[in-house]
Amino acid sequence: MRTIGRTAASQMKPPDGGESGGLSDEKHCLSGSALPSAPVAAGAGPAAGNRAAGMGTAATLRLSRNQLNRINLALTERHRDVLRLLAVFQTATTAQLQRVVFADRASVIGQAQAAKKVLRRLRETGLIDHLPRRVGGITGGSTPGVWFLTPGGWRLSAVPSPGSGWFGLQLSTPLPTRPHVRPGQPPALFTLNHRLAVVETFVQLHESWQAGRLDLLSFTPEPGCWRSFLGRYGAAETLKPDGFARTAATGSQFERLWFVEIDMGSESLSAVSRKTAVYEAYRRTGIEQASQRTFPRVAWIAPDQTRADRLNQLFTHDSSLDADSHAALTLERFITGNRTPVTPSNTS
Repeated sequence: MRTIGRTAASQMKPPDGGESGGLSDEKHCLSGSALPSAPVAAGAGPAAGNRAAGMGTAATLRLSRNQLNRINLALTERHRDVLRLLAVFQTATTAQLQRVVFADRASVIGQAQAAKKVLRRLRETGLIDHLPRRVGGITGGSTPGVWFLTPGGWRLSAVPSPGSGWFGLQLSTPLPTRPHVRPGQPPALFTLNHRLAVVETFVQLHESWQAGRLDLLSFTPEPGCWRSFLGRYGAAETLKPDGFARTAATGSQFERLWFVEIDMGSESLSAVSRKTAVYEAYRRTGIEQASQRTFPRVAWIAPDQTRADRLNQLFTHDSSLDADSHAALTLERFITGNRTPVTPSNTS
């Protein structure tokens, strides 16, 4: 917890009146002629080399510089917002993109229709593609429609410069110059579900921010939230949280700082203890306290309350940890807790 100036919060004020990051004037982006279609390479249809991987034509389409320049001139802010979000998180479902980029639409049906048109057009243009559906998705059954950038999409994503705010995101390090999802090489199901859980944490914070229930001052996903430091005997170490969040209850002068860990319930308690030891080693360096004036709490987002209780028991009985430095809770409780005003005597 620390006191914040409301200037930082007001610069990232949630959009109102239908304006979402400069998207209110982009009605024309839904027309079928908004973007020029990229030419389909000979033999690049679904029946060609993509069949085995289950990928579409967009993932293998190579766009020339002239084609990219022509497409870039036709991109609207709505198109760019989709590309930027995928550049930041690597993957996102249709529903997640819809809830962030198209939140200014009056109804859920309108959001879904707008998202469908824009995503289809970006795919036809060769800038994005989706992974094949697989059994074992985060919601049970098959995975939802999951989108990622093609190499051409990465070149045009034009993510915000480091330190700038966009959709509540703060990027403290440049993003990788290559896409992490490669054509024909879909990520392992566990890795994919973990990535989507990180996105969902941001999306739900963003939705509460838009609804005026809290201030989302920043959310930095990995690798921008990683911390490098010298550990015991001068050995280089890296703390690798899944995200770093700064929030404040609406109207509050205090903010909460969080390192976010997405716990999928699959790691052993000993593996969790090893990671808490890295946090404790980093805390002892004082690096974070020097820049933030306090050390952030670590929020372990658990899949259910039973897992959260087991993790909290582990933290309570670990005498090496600073008191209350780690908290395990479900995503719902994490979001709700961040809406509660903080006082000097209430730092949870």
